[in-house]
Amino acid sequence: MANKNYLQLRSRRLALRFFMICLIQSVVVTYWVLDLTDNRKSAAFSSVQATPSANQASVGEALASLWTGHTDPQEVQLASLACYHRPSDTMQEERRTQMKRQMLVERIIGDFQVGFDKNEVGQLAQVIDSESRRYSYDPRLLLAVILTESSLRKGNISYQGAHGLMQIKPIVAVELASRPGHDFEGKTSLFDPEYNIKLGSLYLFELIMKYGDIRKGLIAYNLGDTAMRDRLATNRKLPSQYVHKVMATYEELLEKYPDA
Repeated sequence: MANKNYLQLRSRRLALRFFMICLIQSVVVTYWVLDLTDNRKSAAFSSVQATPSANQASVGEALASLWTGHTDPQEVQLASLACYHRPSDTMQEERRTQMKRQMLVERIIGDFQVGFDKNEVGQLAQVIDSESRRYSYDPRLLLAVILTESSLRKGNISYQGAHGLMQIKPIVAVELASRPGHDFEGKTSLFDPEYNIKLGSLYLFELIMKYGDIRKGLIAYNLGDTAMRDRLATNRKLPSQYVHKVMATYEELLEKYPDA
């Protein structure tokens, strides 16, 4: 009985923690968007508001500046979330926007995927669009991570034991399973594309929030959280190859598929 009460209390605490993370993200994004009227903001940064008709290439420029260091700290804070902040639309307009975005995601998946049938491609597009909206990602950024991790190849498994489209290790899945709605049912569940993408999207989001920008979040996703903390604690140089690869893929997607 005591163990049951302890598990219930722990689950509530984890749920509250996750809720607070989401709340903090919403507050941060809202604050910086409201501050866009500040004349000190550059034109590239202003475009990160990214309505569906905005020039998405400028989003890539803002993100690219993260690696060069030539960016105002306020720009980095917003760009690091790799998000859209769409203005309020009518319900009908929002549905059209969502359908257009989902069709674009489906087209990208269709061009790159290996081993999925037409129905599975449609399901992948739905979950990528859904998780991108949940965590305020540009869906092409999430796709860039997936392409870097698994080349959108069905049933992918690495020599290090990472599984699925976003290459989740079972030990990471066990940890993430403590979050509400992410129950882990063994290694084979990681080959379920929808479950894998949901876990990977959550994991990346938590790492971005933990380390404060997308560059460090991506490095931690690739290295693992423990290895990332060890490098930071010992002031060791952070690797850049993985981030550059994701960024190059993201810029390629922005150029080839500009309308999101």
